[in-house]
Amino acid sequence: MKNSVFIGIGASAGGLQALKELFPLLPTDQEYVYIVAQHLDPHKKSALSEILTAYTVMPVSLITKDQQFLPNNVYVVPPGYNLIYTRHRLLLEKAPDTPHIPTPSIDTLFKSLSSYKKENCLGIVISGTGHDGTAGVRTIKEHGGITVAQSPKEAQYPEMPQHAIASGFIDYIFEVKEIAQNLVNIVHTAPGPFMKIVKLLKEKESLDIEKYKKETVMRRLSKRMLLNKCATLEEYIDYINANPDELHLLYQNILIGVTEFFRDEKSFEALRQHLEEYLSDKPDSYDLRVWSVACSTGEEAYSLAVTIDQIKQKLKKNFDVHIFATDIDEKALEVAKKGIYSKKALQKTPKKIRKEYFIPLDGAYKVKEAIRSQIIFTKHNVLCDPPFINQDIISCRNFLIYILPEVQEDLFVLFHYALKEKGLLFLGSSESTLTSVAYFKTLDQEHKIYIKEQLENPPKISSHYFSTHTHAKQNLSEVKTFTLKDINIQEEITNSVFELFSSECIIVDTNFTIVYKQGNNPFLELNDGFVTLNIVENLKKELQYSVKKILDQTAKSAKVQSTKFIEVKLGEKRQTFVKVIATPFANKQDAVFILLYFQELNANNLEFNTREIVLPNESYVIENLSNRVQELQEDNHALLDELMLSKENMQLLNEELQSANEELQSANEELETSNEELQSSNEELQVSIANEQKMQRQLSLILNSTHDGIIGLDLQGCHTFVNEAALTMLGYTEDELLGKNAHRIWHHTKPDGSHYPLEECMLHMHLIKGISVRKEELFFKKDGTPFDVEVLQNPIIEEGKVNGAVLSFHDITQKKKLLQEAEYEHKMNDLYLNSTETIVLILDLHGSVQMINNSGSKLLRLPKKKILGKNFIQHFVPKSKQPKMQNIFDAIVSQKAESVKEYTNQIVDAEGNKHTVSWRNTCIKDKNSTIVNIISSGIDITNQETLTKKLYEQEHLYRLTFEEADIGIAHVSLDGRLIDTNEYLTKLLGYTKQEFKNMHVADITFAQDRDTDRYMLEQLQNNEKKSYHVEKRYVHKNGTVIWVSLAVVLLVDEQKKPLYLLKIIRDISQLKLLMYQLEVEKNRFEKMIKFTPIPLMLYNTNGEILMLNKILQENTGYSLHEIPTIEKMLKKLFVHEDEKSMKSIRQYYKNPLKEPRQQQTITTKSKEKRVGILHAVKLDDQYNGNETLYLIAIVDITDIQKKDELMISQSRQAAMGDMLSMIAHQWRQPLSVISMVSNNIQAQLELQGSVDAKSLQELIHTLNGQTQYLSHTIDDFRNFFQPDKKKELVTADTVLKKLTHLVEKSLENNAITLAFAKNSDIEFCTYQNQLLQVLINILNNAKDAIKENTKEGGHISIDVTKQEEEIAFKICDNGGGIKPEILKKLGEPYVTSKSKNGTGLGIYMSKIIVEKHLGGELSWQNTDKGSCFMITLPLDRVCES
Repeated sequence: MKNSVFIGIGASAGGLQALKELFPLLPTDQEYVYIVAQHLDPHKKSALSEILTAYTVMPVSLITKDQQFLPNNVYVVPPGYNLIYTRHRLLLEKAPDTPHIPTPSIDTLFKSLSSYKKENCLGIVISGTGHDGTAGVRTIKEHGGITVAQSPKEAQYPEMPQHAIASGFIDYIFEVKEIAQNLVNIVHTAPGPFMKIVKLLKEKESLDIEKYKKETVMRRLSKRMLLNKCATLEEYIDYINANPDELHLLYQNILIGVTEFFRDEKSFEALRQHLEEYLSDKPDSYDLRVWSVACSTGEEAYSLAVTIDQIKQKLKKNFDVHIFATDIDEKALEVAKKGIYSKKALQKTPKKIRKEYFIPLDGAYKVKEAIRSQIIFTKHNVLCDPPFINQDIISCRNFLIYILPEVQEDLFVLFHYALKEKGLLFLGSSESTLTSVAYFKTLDQEHKIYIKEQLENPPKISSHYFSTHTHAKQNLSEVKTFTLKDINIQEEITNSVFELFSSECIIVDTNFTIVYKQGNNPFLELNDGFVTLNIVENLKKELQYSVKKILDQTAKSAKVQSTKFIEVKLGEKRQTFVKVIATPFANKQDAVFILLYFQELNANNLEFNTREIVLPNESYVIENLSNRVQELQEDNHALLDELMLSKENMQLLNEELQSANEELQSANEELETSNEELQSSNEELQVSIANEQKMQRQLSLILNSTHDGIIGLDLQGCHTFVNEAALTMLGYTEDELLGKNAHRIWHHTKPDGSHYPLEECMLHMHLIKGISVRKEELFFKKDGTPFDVEVLQNPIIEEGKVNGAVLSFHDITQKKKLLQEAEYEHKMNDLYLNSTETIVLILDLHGSVQMINNSGSKLLRLPKKKILGKNFIQHFVPKSKQPKMQNIFDAIVSQKAESVKEYTNQIVDAEGNKHTVSWRNTCIKDKNSTIVNIISSGIDITNQETLTKKLYEQEHLYRLTFEEADIGIAHVSLDGRLIDTNEYLTKLLGYTKQEFKNMHVADITFAQDRDTDRYMLEQLQNNEKKSYHVEKRYVHKNGTVIWVSLAVVLLVDEQKKPLYLLKIIRDISQLKLLMYQLEVEKNRFEKMIKFTPIPLMLYNTNGEILMLNKILQENTGYSLHEIPTIEKMLKKLFVHEDEKSMKSIRQYYKNPLKEPRQQQTITTKSKEKRVGILHAVKLDDQYNGNETLYLIAIVDITDIQKKDELMISQSRQAAMGDMLSMIAHQWRQPLSVISMVSNNIQAQLELQGSVDAKSLQELIHTLNGQTQYLSHTIDDFRNFFQPDKKKELVTADTVLKKLTHLVEKSLENNAITLAFAKNSDIEFCTYQNQLLQVLINILNNAKDAIKENTKEGGHISIDVTKQEEEIAFKICDNGGGIKPEILKKLGEPYVTSKSKNGTGLGIYMSKIIVEKHLGGELSWQNTDKGSCFMITLPLDRVCES
């Protein structure tokens, strides 16, 4: 099973026939596992496995749960399931029941097989519609598998194989028989053409397209194939072999970069805001580092630079900005480095930016140098080269969309590694951070801005980034050794360039990489960032363009090319002219190189014949200018070529849009999937489908009739089918009705309750006769309940015979009930009209009274009969008012006025009494919306007119207050329904007033807050409270949560009965947000204080300690409970201090600002003494000026002091060792003399038997002299080791003589001479022994360096000079100097200049003695032969202790 090849076969409509042809020809002994996914109806059982069994000798079975897959077997994915890969196994999974999505999924099958078997899987796509399988073959190719498609010409339904082939991921296209015949060869032969192109691009152009999405590469590849008229990849490879330049054109096509200034302007604005916040707390000279990945022609990088400059101006800070803009397209980088862009490129850029940051040229703009100098453009492949680290911002926009997801994962890890803490990541609008969620925190999802998240276990950057870089360096070294190792460079140079070239030259390969360099070249300089050996990038800027140009010309023509003499600035003051000559150069292995020679022209080397100087004439100047114009025209052509590339890129984008359009069109094809499934089922179950078609017609007739109850009856009146609506209304199940007589079950009783015989039933009689009938009937439910129905019965006639009937009915019980209610309401209306005190009139269009109620008759003092038919205006309105009333009436009739508008006027009754009546009018219209009558209702308000006016004014005032209030007001019913709301509340929550009237308070209340005030509401309704106030959350119409302050009052009537609730609502969201932010900041500050590694204490002026942070409690051993006040703290921590010291310490804590930095020693609870430096700051309460707080920060220096003491002890021990060595040298000669005298005495005694008095006297004198010398030596060294208690006035000569006495013997024994200026009478105050210790240490280091590095005689010199108020001792040696890497660190603890036996403390302690004890400065530097140390001391002549 491990080496078995899994072959997935995907089929849809027309696939069954192809499978029947394929399986008899498939190999059955090759250890292949065949898995078939055929689109089928998920709701029907499949017979595919039984059908295929007849066409192959291999076992065929449906896949089951926990299926074990065996070689030489065929497995079929069952309908409604997908085969997935999980937990290293292939398992069945229920497919989602999604309309128009075919199952089993071929894409899922192919993806599962490729994940499971990697390169040991093969996918075959045969007949079908839609594009299922296209995504799957791509996955198979990504895992190294093989893909095959049936020829669309042969396929019964060609769409599915066509889509797979169009994706570019199909390796072979065969007819079905050819698939089976070639299967063995296909499996054992890897697909070649595409991988050959991959290999060529990697070897020749250093481009690894395997990391790019294959569809992206294939689109670019198809474009080139189309342009070159190549039908297949094989033809295109042949074309590349015949035209080598084509490979580079393909490379350029793949790398086409689409960019512009401030692309996605809103995204840049969002970046500006987040970047401004990021930089707000950075210091003035902060080193801001930005990496623009895949910068193309530089517009993105310059946009970032402009954005940062605008932030600098706003913050008024001068950041040191370094932007690393990288790309692998060298041509694009050349454009970016020039910083010149067309007007079209900047037409969308605001005029203000163009004016401030660009210089107008003829038809173009150039980036100002202040912005250009901040950006370093360099070639860099982000997919394999090491990253730029410690970046504040990384911009990688619209690049990730072209590369594979797994490569994206590596890049997000790389970006996380390269960014500083809280660094920003800026992506393109088309990208997402699918795999970066764990590494970055989202700042702005819409504009793709993220911040680096600090992780406990940060992801590890892939080692290939660094191994690739190291490998490249090794390869470079190997190339250098392999190609030039055995060559006589001098001879080759001489043969190539004759006597014209000197020994200074450079050799580059065809990629312009330096492979050999000879001599010092002042025109080379290294750029910032990763070092590259590309000659162009390392040249002076003035030479880069011209040198690249002649290199390209030499590489193409294989001829000598040269530049003109170009003016170059070397240093600040030196100007020179240089001409660069390029010539082809080949070594013995025939590898092609280019040799460059730099011919420098200096004005000092020119000699002019002043007598015959001829100024250039006009024609000469014109000729030069013409040549220059021609060069500019050539450069312009190059720019036009780049524009053509941009045009091609736009065409590619258009093709991508077309591709997207094709994908949208494919969605239409998915809608045909259901037909496709039916087609597959037809092929599989033709007989079953034929039997089901009759049922389908019957079901369609039933389902398409109505939504009413539908019943099928045969001629005996028995049920043949019943729909769900009929079953629901009758209360029966389908089994209880089918085959049984309908009349006996639900039509058995008459409305009067008597039995209803079948022969009397009108429905049954019409059924037999085949007559349609519609009537009202009474049906009975299963529980015996009757209900009224309206029945429509139609006969079923087939072939001229009545076979039954379809009966449809609907329940009209409610309809009858409504009719009864209407009759009742009509009676009630009559009763109301004649009992109400409101006057009701019906007038015709002429104003004549058609109807009047009792109240109207009573008010007019006439019986109804005398009023009816009379014109109301002419008979019952005062004559003075009649014209106005007639106009109003006519306006209502003509629909020029609102019919429901209130009118108040006077009427006159039959007795002449006047009444004031308030009228409201309504029009009665016919079917054509024509007014036929006017209904007028009126109320006699004669006695209420004055009161009504006052009420109206109060109502108006209340309504004005209600609507104009700057808070939300709502009237709410006792059950929570919203009655009325003001304008403020509609704006606050987003609903209209009409929408509010259909809503409950719970609808606008946040789910978790709905019970917040339930108890208080009950108290309010029980009259236990008059009002209450609470804070809760409401929900805006758009889903936004809004915090509100809610005040609720219960309004009651005169009888104290509750009417409704008045709710006053105020928006407090901003207040809540501020409170939340304050709480967050408070918690953050408390955590910072608690866990900061610096001990902190906070106390007030009363001496009360308010806070001790965690580290202070740990260091002292005391908690805040044990030392709550300053006084108790002093007693606990300063137990060993005397009264005078305690008084000083108390004074310090009363006002620590008088001495903001003080050193104190405390005794901890564990009796340990610790030393700290205290820093104090005063905290004032700006809102309450009564309280002042002091915050004390303590820097614990106990361990630092112990470390210093240890190093001083080590240094002194090393010094004592050196001094003992010197004592040994000093004593060697006197001891030799003493030994010689002793030998002389012994010899005289042996020869003469005695020693005469004179000789003995001389020998004793000699011994005394040598003994005194030894004694003086001991005294000198003892004095040296005695510490200086005070400064003394000495001369430089005195110090040097003592130094000579101490070291001369040691130096003589090592053949080292010591020279210094004698008779130096410069006087100064110093600690003499400490100065001697420093000088001896420097001399000993010099001695060791001379012994190690100098073969000839060593020499040390000491010069003493006086400079104003300073004296300087300069000690120089010829010991070869100090290594540069050590020289930088010298003076730090344990850094030694000696190759062995060095402690690394000598120079460090000497520096401390000179700077801290002697008040001077110790410095050093290398010279041509060795090193020099300079001791500079103050020239004090007054000695103080």
